[in-house]
Amino acid sequence: MESHDIRRHLLEDNSASLHSSSSEETLPRIKNEHFQVPPLNAQEKYHIFISYSCHDSFWAASFIEQLESVNSSLSICYHERDFIPGKTILENMTECIQTSQKIVLVLSKDFVESRWCLLEANLSLFRDCIERKPVIPVMLEPCQIPLHLSHLTYLSANDINFFSKILEVICTPNHLLKKATMVPYQPPSIYNGKILQTLNAVDEETLLPWKTGTFSDIVPDQLRPVIEDEDMYKTAIQMINIPQTQSCIRHKGTRCIIIAGLGLLMGFSLAAVIILPILLPIIQLSLTLKIILITIAIILLIGCSLCLIRLSLWELIMSKQKQKQIDQGARKANTLLVKNNILMACNSRKKVSFVYLSLAECENVIKNRLCPDDIPPDEIFHRALVLFSTKYANCLVDKIFPFSDVPFGSGHLAHGICFCQYVSKHIEKQNWLLRLKKINI
Repeated sequence: MESHDIRRHLLEDNSASLHSSSSEETLPRIKNEHFQVPPLNAQEKYHIFISYSCHDSFWAASFIEQLESVNSSLSICYHERDFIPGKTILENMTECIQTSQKIVLVLSKDFVESRWCLLEANLSLFRDCIERKPVIPVMLEPCQIPLHLSHLTYLSANDINFFSKILEVICTPNHLLKKATMVPYQPPSIYNGKILQTLNAVDEETLLPWKTGTFSDIVPDQLRPVIEDEDMYKTAIQMINIPQTQSCIRHKGTRCIIIAGLGLLMGFSLAAVIILPILLPIIQLSLTLKIILITIAIILLIGCSLCLIRLSLWELIMSKQKQKQIDQGARKANTLLVKNNILMACNSRKKVSFVYLSLAECENVIKNRLCPDDIPPDEIFHRALVLFSTKYANCLVDKIFPFSDVPFGSGHLAHGICFCQYVSKHIEKQNWLLRLKKINI
């Protein structure tokens, strides 16, 4: 019998085994004929998302058919039918996970080696989503348990009560699974200064020094409770997705050739600067022409030296420029995100963080106490956001504030300096009020 036929035979017989701890707290027994799934909320499209390896599609298709035969109202998402053409596997998986009540992972050697590797490589995109939604691991065949799932109780496809057990989990509302060891549950806890989400660029692993990262505009699960307008969020993300500029000197080979040429030219210039004063008294030329020749040699030497330095530090210079661009984009994005009590912190070219912060009280202070008479209050608050919001959000993320003379908790933030205090101290320290007047966004 061929290896593929053996594998198929094993799957048909549900011969996979599992050694896992059983839960002390059991969910209520539900008969198939009384199977009722929880209603979907506004953000949900599916009751479960089933992720499996293509090598396990025969078993998965039979399992899905059996589930749907129990209750036709059960909405199941799986890649062979529901992935959208034109999107990457990662984008499709992220969106399916975010719009599903529960997640079923069909574990096998092929899954761990292929599909789970994709999940782990890009875990930052939906780590919080996986942690906040019920995850149901199904052991189809013995395999190495992924580290991120090692704390969960597994269901064995070899268990004679497997189908009844998984129905129990699927039909149980998520909030009732709080004490079950089948899945983790983390009720949302939001407070001022809380870091809701750290978002890594989707291309962070291959990001070159002269580029900024590209960030997914899919709203993460951690932000869904506070983001009211998904289009606004996508617009904010577009502000930090800086278009990449093309330059011939981005290639190291091109820079090396240019540096070599400049090195030769600098060598000739240096030789001319040294030799010309010796040869010019011998050569019969006018004084003016002699001065011109020496000046040209010196200018070439200085120019080549500066170009060599800039080319040698090109990656560092471009990195700083790109960091400045993404910081400027984050400032503008904060003028939108603040409407949902969120500020974006720009950690680096490939990482941003979202901090929950209600600025209503700080906004009143800035408008009433720090606003010049010749600028409308709303405009001065807008300009304060553009100037200070990103750096202030960075302070919240790093838990480090620049003004040690301001007692923590003396403003509108319990464990730190509030935004209006931050703006006020900068105005005292430097003439930031002049910049608030001049800035035009």
